[in-house]
Amino acid sequence: MGLGAALAVLSSVRDADGYNLYNNAPPAAFAVLERAATTTGDCAAHLDLLQLISAADLPRDADVATEAQRAEDACPNDPTPGWLLGQFQSLRAVQTDALGLPVSVPEGTAAAAKATFDELVERFPRSATVLSGAGDARVREGERIAGERPFTAREEFQAAAAYYRDALELSPTAEISAGLARALVGLGEPGKAVEVLQDAAAATTPGFRMELLTAAQEWAHDFTGAQETGQEHAQLGPSGYPQGNALFATPQSGASFDGDELTIPVVSWGIDRFAPLEVPLEYYEGGGGASVDDVSFVPRYRPDAPWTGPNTRCPDWGWIRDAVLAGNADDALDGMARGELREVRPYDAYACPFFPHPPRNLIRLELGETVDVRPGILEKLYDRRQNMWRWAGDLDRAADVAEDWTKDADGSRWESLPAQRLAEIRYLQGRYAEAASEFGAASRAIRRAHWDDELGHQRAELARASALLHADRRAEALDLLGTLAPDAEFSAAYHLQNGTQYDVEFAGVAYHARTILADAQLEDSEVDAALESYRAAEEQLATLDDQYSPVVGYRPERLYNNLALARLAAGQETDAADAVERALDVDPMNPAFLMTAGFVADRRGDREKAIDYNRRALESDPGAYPAANDLGVQLARDGNNDAAVDALQQAVTANPDYALGWFNLGVVHGRMGPAHLPASQGSFARAARLDPDLADRRPDLTIDATIYRTGLDLSKPLPPGWSFGGLRPAAPAVSVGLIAVLALALAVARSVGTSGQDFASRWAESVDHHMQKVPLVRHLRAPAWGLGLTVLLLWSSVLRQGWSQAWVLLAAAVALAVIAGAALRARTAVARPTRSTAQRSWPPGMVVGVAATVAGAPWAPLPVLDDTDRPSTRVHVAAPLVLLAIATILLVEAAWLRVPLTRAMAVAALIMAASTLLPIGPLDGARLRKGQLVAGAGAAFALALAVLGLG
Repeated sequence: MGLGAALAVLSSVRDADGYNLYNNAPPAAFAVLERAATTTGDCAAHLDLLQLISAADLPRDADVATEAQRAEDACPNDPTPGWLLGQFQSLRAVQTDALGLPVSVPEGTAAAAKATFDELVERFPRSATVLSGAGDARVREGERIAGERPFTAREEFQAAAAYYRDALELSPTAEISAGLARALVGLGEPGKAVEVLQDAAAATTPGFRMELLTAAQEWAHDFTGAQETGQEHAQLGPSGYPQGNALFATPQSGASFDGDELTIPVVSWGIDRFAPLEVPLEYYEGGGGASVDDVSFVPRYRPDAPWTGPNTRCPDWGWIRDAVLAGNADDALDGMARGELREVRPYDAYACPFFPHPPRNLIRLELGETVDVRPGILEKLYDRRQNMWRWAGDLDRAADVAEDWTKDADGSRWESLPAQRLAEIRYLQGRYAEAASEFGAASRAIRRAHWDDELGHQRAELARASALLHADRRAEALDLLGTLAPDAEFSAAYHLQNGTQYDVEFAGVAYHARTILADAQLEDSEVDAALESYRAAEEQLATLDDQYSPVVGYRPERLYNNLALARLAAGQETDAADAVERALDVDPMNPAFLMTAGFVADRRGDREKAIDYNRRALESDPGAYPAANDLGVQLARDGNNDAAVDALQQAVTANPDYALGWFNLGVVHGRMGPAHLPASQGSFARAARLDPDLADRRPDLTIDATIYRTGLDLSKPLPPGWSFGGLRPAAPAVSVGLIAVLALALAVARSVGTSGQDFASRWAESVDHHMQKVPLVRHLRAPAWGLGLTVLLLWSSVLRQGWSQAWVLLAAAVALAVIAGAALRARTAVARPTRSTAQRSWPPGMVVGVAATVAGAPWAPLPVLDDTDRPSTRVHVAAPLVLLAIATILLVEAAWLRVPLTRAMAVAALIMAASTLLPIGPLDGARLRKGQLVAGAGAAFALALAVLGLG
């Protein structure tokens, strides 16, 4: 067994160029270890054999799985076999090449790696090694899928960070901190990653950690720090890397890993101790592959190694580039003068770039010096400079370089590219009008320089159309897209039929033109036209999908998501569900796609699926407040009010200005009993303050119909027709306006003459006299009937507005009784010092009240004063005055707090006041003097306008 282990160590020894020094050692080690493991069943022999097979330069998936099981049997209660298997599976999931040739990855390898570590975590929850290994698997998977499935990747990085933090509680080591830092970088927090790495303890061989620190500083745009770390790393050289007997099985020769820009094989545990191990165990015959260029019309930057991206494997060059970006170009020039760039990884030859032309001219341009080169070379230098600054995140500096480039361009042959690059930078800066102008200039310059460069011309026009849309020049953009899309489709078909290499390039232009056009048509409610454009975009997928690698910027999930919305708008719910499922197949944790899927499921009546989609959206993004709102509505419809309140609270916590969330929270609280009435009214008040249209909204649970735009280039399609723009005014506000206008009109009529009033009073007395002959009516003269009918009619108006919660309705009934009772009590209080006064119901008014309320214009048939007691004018003034005072107080409170119930009661008090002020006997208005009536009616009219103004 000792001999086998020694031979395995010899297998890892390489020369200065990275080649194995002992080619016979791996097969010999395999033979010795296989015999020892088979004959003795020794745990250590099985572990060494598993390590050796895992390190094969060409992956042996079945053999590794078989040996892992044998090692597990030989090493019970030992996590090592599972740890080795999980690390192998995790690396296999991201490996794309071996020996410079493409290799296939068995389906489900990444899931198998996570499952292996999940089982280990369950068996060994207190093992820091196991926990950090589980984090490693998730970091690698997150890096692999980050470009295509960013939200699912975020889930992986979050899970990794949680595993690392648990591991650090058990074993606070610098190696595990390195894994946490890598997860933080994946989460878009490189600054925090830098802090974690700098706070970690030092190590004798920190080479890999220094690579990670340099990259984190670059991603955090701390180029001064990256320059210093790179210089220290270069000085340390190969001695900074582990070269002992501790080995980690990983492919190296011609291997590349999807998503891992750093190619650091060990993520956390062992990063400072494990040397990579790769062994040749068999020969391999393979084939070639193909790739396509980046056709994204406005990329953030274009990959251009070694000027963009991390250069941590060659810190001598990395710090020179970072010095330029840190504003220390003099240091960079001095560094270039020192001679050959040094390799640092002892087993990684040719990591430093080879420059056919030294980059000193670029650095001199950064120093403001003039360089004497021919125009083609000058163009490359400028293009590389602006691109480098774009990668560094300094768009202002990139724009300065591009502007200098346009001034230095030598003739029409060279003027189109600087205009195009400047246009891209302006687009990325959000200066869309300038971008549109520059793209137009680039398009014309392309024609002048190369009249037959149709691809370049169409790309520039595509970008110009997008810039025009963002600059609110919609008509120009749509006209341009309407011409560009069929032209690009024609070009794609021509090149496809003639077998040229440009068919995919033109198909990319046609695809983007059609999707942008479709999104705009959908926003303009042209649903049928949008569906046609989306279909035309789908037709380009056959050309785009028939490539070895996907076109950069070609994101079919965006098409499927927006197509789902268009189909939903067209009433094609089943087809919409199919489309959004295709989007979710690409990124199952994208909250935008999940919210769309939840919206579609809700429209289809599948509440269970809608709840599941919205829950998943919130798992992916707890700040997805529209999903939280919809989840709350759906839970409340299922009768789960407590969970609904939690979801809606999450919505308004994520966005305190989310009016619809507050509104739905008020509805749910209102269903939960009297103890929740204050919370209900407070939520309604907050909603009305944020969106005045909600003040008159029926208190019904409402799904959020708005489609929200995300950072993944998703458009904002039109909201469905039942959005908040279609709110209808409530009946009481209308009736207040009618009654107040009528009161004012009759008061003005009385101020100029009494004939109209006398006629109305005689008519009312005649009706009253005839009604008294009906036996039933004679029994309705008690004031309780008028009081009760007033409360009932106004309460029914509240009910008609949509209030259905029992306790809200009970509170409204009590409040109405108190307001009406206060008016009657005011009459008694004013009359008491001199004489008693009687009040009675007035049957004609009761009939009018019922008829008016049924017609939607509530009338308050309050009891009237009995004329036989000849009450004074002061008594007649009392009720209208108290009611107007109550209405004023409630309106002030409603304007301040926006509590819907308060506003409804203010409306009711105003209706009662306006009803008593009509100058028709025996109502109070008929007994008031002209000035008093005009003043009272004017006050009622003003308050009515205030109510209407509150909306």
